[in-house]
Parts: sequence; structure tokens; C-alpha cells
Amino acid sequence: MPRTKKDATEAVSIGKNEVRWVSVYDINRNLRYAITSNKDRSVYYIYDKDFKKLGKAKTPDELKEKYFGKE
Repeated sequence: MPRTKKDATEAVSIGKNEVRWVSVYDINRNLRYAITSNKDRSVYYIYDKDFKKLGKAKTPDELKEKYFGKE
């Protein structure tokens, strides 16, 4: 049986002209953050668990460095 989304309303919280690429969850299946882009992929955005937009960058790697540091 396929799993249903925990919160079906979360897709409404991102911009309607954005595409969701990555959603990261913790071990308890709580959303940690999400990365989206505009449709032409010229700008990427990062959202926190409450779908508050934290920032934007030209590449997902820039977001990774800014919010999580270099590994």
C-alpha cells in the first residue's frame, strides 16, 4: 500500500511558479527543509520546516554551502 503524505497541504506553501526538488525529513518523518526552483531553474530557494523562505541562490550548491557549510 503506498504511503500518503503526512501533510497534504504543504505543497500549497511554496510559490505556485516553483518546482520542488528536494525535501529532507528527520528520522521521525518531520520535514527539516525543502529546496525549490523557479520553472526555468535560474534561481533556487530554500524553505524551513514551516515553509518560511530562508534564502535564494543561483545553484543548489550555493544554498548547501550557505546553510550547511562545506563538508
